[in-house]
Formats: sequence, C-alpha cells, structure tokens
Amino acid sequence: MNKFSRELIKYAAILTLILGLSQPLVAERVCCEGDLWLKWTEDHREVYAFGYTLGYSKSFADACAIASGEAYPPNLQVRRTIP
Repeated sequence: MNKFSRELIKYAAILTLILGLSQPLVAERVCCEGDLWLKWTEDHREVYAFGYTLGYSKSFADACAIASGEAYPPNLQVRRTIP
C-alpha cells in the first residue's frame, strides 16, 4: 500500500469519526409530544390504536399481494390482454 492510499484511508477515518460524533447518539424527541396522547380520553386512544393497527396490517397485506403479483397498486392502470 503506497503512502497516498494510507493518507487517504487515514483522512477518511478521521472524517467519518468527526461526522459520526457530530450527530446525536440517542434518539431525540421534541418536548412534550406525549402530552397530546395523555389529554385524549381512553376511547379516543383505543380508536387511534385500532385504526393504526388496521391500516398497518392492511397496507402490509396489500404490499404482499402486489409483490406476489396477485394484485396491482391502486393507482396503476394496467390492462391485461390475452395473447
């Protein structure tokens, strides 16, 4: 390995270290995000959680059907022709 390659690797490592440490090491949230959730009634929380779960599972099932070729994406206009 020549001198240029070693220098390049050294500077790349230093740059990676500097950029890596400049980012926060833990996930940060904006202050008080949970306050809205706590202000909701128990019924509102249940409806939200049910809707979120239902939407997530339906989207997952739809994506599997599209990936397997059983369905087409809703916005894609496809005409099937018989050869």
